Amino acid sequence: MTFRAIIFVAIAIASLHQLAQAAILKKGDGQFELRLGNCNDATMADLVFQDHVHLTRIPFVTRSAESSWHGNERIICIIALSQKEQSKGSTVSITAGGINQHFVTLKMKSGSSHGLEYNIQVFGRM
Repeated sequence: MTFRAIIFVAIAIASLHQLAQAAILKKGDGQFELRLGNCNDATMADLVFQDHVHLTRIPFVTRSAESSWHGNERIICIIALSQKEQSKGSTVSITAGGINQHFVTLKMKSGSSHGLEYNIQVFGRM
């Protein structure tokens, strides 16, 4: 196997590893929760942004919220964990930026007649 082939295989494996780390709890247009990037290597020293988004329920209404971060660090991990049950129907999705970028925007959406509550963490390195 040539050196180029070894490098190609290593890059392909790294890409597959990042895809496998995404939380795949799909529901609607987004995912119930997100865990993207190389979160196993991220430490609290790499934490560049933390947010808690909470919207209470309004009967017959779907609630939505956005959370954004931009900075000098390159994003290595994004975690958005719901504090509600999956059956409540909330979703989160990345609408701009993301892994290996210097910015990210997440959009959260509740199920009809339910609130939403997410803890968001973004980890980055220079």
